[in-house]
Amino acid sequence: MKIALVELGLWNPGKYARHSALEPIAIEYVGSAVKSKGHNVRLFQQRTESNEELTNKILDFEPDLVGFSAMTYAFPDGLEIAGRIKQKNPDVYTVFGGYHASSIPGIVQYDSIDFTVIGEGENTLGSV
Repeated sequence: MKIALVELGLWNPGKYARHSALEPIAIEYVGSAVKSKGHNVRLFQQRTESNEELTNKILDFEPDLVGFSAMTYAFPDGLEIAGRIKQKNPDVYTVFGGYHASSIPGIVQYDSIDFTVIGEGENTLGSV
């Protein structure tokens, strides 16, 4: 299975640098757990790309599943990107995790989200 893992959040030193400048170790743990099961994993970090540019990079990888790690401030961008992915290929599964998904259970009310992960993503996706 081809799995794209996406860390959202434009690198904006005036607003979000505290989070965005850090290494995305949580999603890297998820990637390691999934890769250990034999899946082809690629990490996408949004730094300077627009949502459209990032979507195109993800779609060029031709993933079966896209996992998003989203802080609350980046969640709307994640929804937009997931919606673009679903428009181009409705067969791609979309999974949201991170602080926003864990703190607000039930966010699967959006058409562009297939699953949410509450808590540690490497335990959930690592069993795929």
